[in-house]
Amino acid sequence: MRDSTRSTSQEGSAPATSTGRGRLADTDITHLALELLDEEGLDGFTMRKLASRLGVTPMAVYSHYRNKEALLEAVVDRAVGEVELPRDEEDDWQTSLEAIGHSMRAILLRHPGIVPVMLNQPTTGPHQLRLADTGYAVLRRGGLGNTVVLRAFGAFVAYVMGFVALEIPRTEGPGADSIQRLQVALRGVSIEDYPVFAQLAPRMAELVSDDQFAYGIHALVSGMDTDRSRGTDL
Repeated sequence: MRDSTRSTSQEGSAPATSTGRGRLADTDITHLALELLDEEGLDGFTMRKLASRLGVTPMAVYSHYRNKEALLEAVVDRAVGEVELPRDEEDDWQTSLEAIGHSMRAILLRHPGIVPVMLNQPTTGPHQLRLADTGYAVLRRGGLGNTVVLRAFGAFVAYVMGFVALEIPRTEGPGADSIQRLQVALRGVSIEDYPVFAQLAPRMAELVSDDQFAYGIHALVSGMDTDRSRGTDL
């Protein structure tokens, strides 16, 4: 976190019941802020709503975070802290990296409100740095050179974020029935004009699924292994 908090409050402190800083902990703020962000989305998230939920004035929140962006950065980092990272080197590096990807997706789907924040502003909290550091270490364990490590992990994160960013609006909220509507619309595609597309159209729903994500992450990691085998360091 880039000096976005100024409190030394410890995890597990009591919920806030006053308007001052003394009884308002950073952990209380980010916990309820994450809940609010998941419920309201980024557009509906306001410092006033959060303060109301905390039972304090907005200024009490600002005494911990200089602005909304700093608070959102801390909220994102709290959520990223839930990603399960490999604890040892028993698994091969490909399995470890794929497991990180699956855990990242699970957390982003659990907390969809953080996705637009991560896409809209750079965040470098301690949990995010730990995630990146672990990913780099896993790739180095696979024998990849520094340049490929950077590029490979960048592509990895972009795939996970991109997949989830497309997945959420197609599975939640007003767009939850979009796959069904798409399938209905595709029934009218001319098999004469688009023979291959028309043949595959009934299976389009598979593109937003666990199997599709697993296919993509495995294909991506397998490509990294090709770079390792060639000794490539672009």
